[in-house]
Amino acid sequence: RNLRDFRTNMTKFLPQKIPSIRTIHGTDIQDETKKIARIINEVYSDKNDKVALLFSQNSKTTKELLKYLAEENISFYNGFFRDNDENFVDFQNLVSVLFQKKYSKKTFKQSDISAFINFLKKQINESEFLPSFLSLLEGLLRKAVESVDPVKRKDYIKNVLSQNILNQSVDEIKDRVYVNTIHGAKGLEWDYVIVANFENNELPNYYDMQSIGAFSNEGHLVVNDENVEAIASLINKFYVAFSRAKKEVILSYSDIHWEGYR
Repeated sequence: RNLRDFRTNMTKFLPQKIPSIRTIHGTDIQDETKKIARIINEVYSDKNDKVALLFSQNSKTTKELLKYLAEENISFYNGFFRDNDENFVDFQNLVSVLFQKKYSKKTFKQSDISAFINFLKKQINESEFLPSFLSLLEGLLRKAVESVDPVKRKDYIKNVLSQNILNQSVDEIKDRVYVNTIHGAKGLEWDYVIVANFENNELPNYYDMQSIGAFSNEGHLVVNDENVEAIASLINKFYVAFSRAKKEVILSYSDIHWEGYR
């Protein structure tokens, strides 16, 4: 509500209620990541809860954080790829061909899901996003088995793959931790959202700050005709991030960026 009200009345806005937001503070990226992993493991105590780890951009700081997160044995769905990425398009085309060859003369059943996924793992070279591609495919296959008539099931799967719209199955993935940009999270929801790299040059990033520009000597934001659109754009980004959470939003930041800058 505060974000909406501020966006429509930037120069005279006064919050009616100031929310308490939990923060994660790391002395550096690795320390921040350890504390994020601790929060995620707490969430895991409820078997149904899911977490999104959202970033303003896929920067070097982001890549460092994800590297450390993997070292903390936190597995995650990596959404840092586009629908038109060559590897993703090639994956869908190959899977479509292999699926038609393997199931052209028989019904695709529940027991075929894991068998087909394991078959694909032997056919496709390992790559950065292959686990995410396979998660999407597994979600698609599971939905097809559970909700599509057996007679129409194969056509449904083939149509999704041939149209290169597998990414629309993101709601069906089983991964309990989802990683992406804030923009990439539009339209989705999780129980908990951790907005990571909530620090200068990341969120807001360098270009945001250059567009906004105007601050008082005390560090307060100054709204004027030149920067009002840039501020509104940044507020929209915050709004998307904050409204993805069903239970709680957590802000995460560290004192030192990947390159050693404070």
